[in-house]
Amino acid sequence: MRKTSMVTAVVGLSLLASACSSATNSGRSGTASEQHNEADVTFAQDMISHHKQAIEMSEIASESNNPAIRELVRQIERQQEPEIEKMESFLRKWGSSMAMGEHHMASMPGMMSEGELEELRSASGVSLDRMFLTMMVEHHKGAMKNAKREIEEGDSKDAIALAASIRQAQRSEVEEMQQLLGQINS
Repeated sequence: MRKTSMVTAVVGLSLLASACSSATNSGRSGTASEQHNEADVTFAQDMISHHKQAIEMSEIASESNNPAIRELVRQIERQQEPEIEKMESFLRKWGSSMAMGEHHMASMPGMMSEGELEELRSASGVSLDRMFLTMMVEHHKGAMKNAKREIEEGDSKDAIALAASIRQAQRSEVEEMQQLLGQINS
């Protein structure tokens, strides 16, 4: 009888340990290749909105008379549209919502307010160029902060790799935009 009780206790403890392990990893799900956590989901949701706003800003700046800015706009769109598609595929694979809360969007680093976007829409000439570049530098810096957070806190290897790629590309574009701003302000 004691042996049966001992076996029952061991099995019970094993089940309890397994349950605790599952509870500890409750923020993670999926197989090793699909493993992700809440930071990965938040990163993808945030960056989709962030990239969509960058594309919106780029569409406004496509009216620039400056060929270097028009090329930068095309570069931003070519870079960010496939990244949006990739992040949407992550969210679908993870069974997560594409949407994020409006209140959260306003607190994301680098996001422009509707008033700032309206101001950009009404600008023209050198004023449009300067405003676009200034806003997009801040926008990119915000994206780089989001990507850094993903690298530090995420579990998904694919999302972390994308975050590293975003940081590198946007750092390069920030340097380019700062040079263009220097030329405009000279």
